[in-house]
Amino acid sequence: MDQSISGILTVLRGDSCSGWGLDLQFSCSGVTAYVGWNNYPKSVATGVNPEYNCPATVNKDNWLGGATYGDIFSTQQIGSGLIVTRRDCQDSCSWGVDLKFECCRTLPTCTTVSVGAVSSPRSKSIAFDSAKMCPHRVDKNNWLGGATYDDWFVTDQSISGVLTARRGDSTSGWGLNLQFSCAGTTATIGASSTSKTVTVGVHPMYDNCPSTVNKDNWLGSATSSEAFSTQRIGNGLLVTRTDSCGNSCGWSFDLAFTCCMATTTTTTSTTTTSTTTSTTTLR
Repeated sequence: MDQSISGILTVLRGDSCSGWGLDLQFSCSGVTAYVGWNNYPKSVATGVNPEYNCPATVNKDNWLGGATYGDIFSTQQIGSGLIVTRRDCQDSCSWGVDLKFECCRTLPTCTTVSVGAVSSPRSKSIAFDSAKMCPHRVDKNNWLGGATYDDWFVTDQSISGVLTARRGDSTSGWGLNLQFSCAGTTATIGASSTSKTVTVGVHPMYDNCPSTVNKDNWLGSATSSEAFSTQRIGNGLLVTRTDSCGNSCGWSFDLAFTCCMATTTTTTSTTTTSTTTSTTTLR
């Protein structure tokens, strides 16, 4: 019995390479699993991310590799797995082809990035290795350089590949060249005399974000004159106000806009050399 693929229970007969006529049922933590009979095993299960949509029928017209056999397969997605079943045979249902085919991502091609309203931006973000853990609070007791200002900051590494420092003692920026050690690596945040940047997490597959955001392309009905630039770092997006805003660079409306992704595919590989039901993993 194999439950390594999320949402799938696979049973492998151990005493024979043939099927079975038994209506197989057994208890799993008090719940009855109905496997049933399997006279002519001709299916395998392989793990496939449920975000991908696979073809219902696979044959020489759409498998990869150029093999010209007449084998025909159907697919069924269950949980995080894909059941691949040979349909053109009766008794001898193995296959010699190294069966591979493409499954395409079914997530929306675009996503809404919600920045929201920000009254007083007072943070700065840089690209940084998330494996290097930084101190949660940074002040004159642990920053580098010996400055004795009373400024203090909190750090945030919740977005993969991004380190954000947020000033905690004031709503203004700072003139200090902020540097501190993170697991032996120096993080250089630098100065931020006029804070006007926020960072939001955006999945890296949505890599096509507008470089400029204003009333012409943001979402909603706001008609104010603010303008913003965007910059990708790690799994985050830096959103910076770029119009003339003096020392007060917040904004009062819920800023949101759309980022899109390119179409991507994944290759599913499943191979069997006997008529016994088995489970394989993606190659």
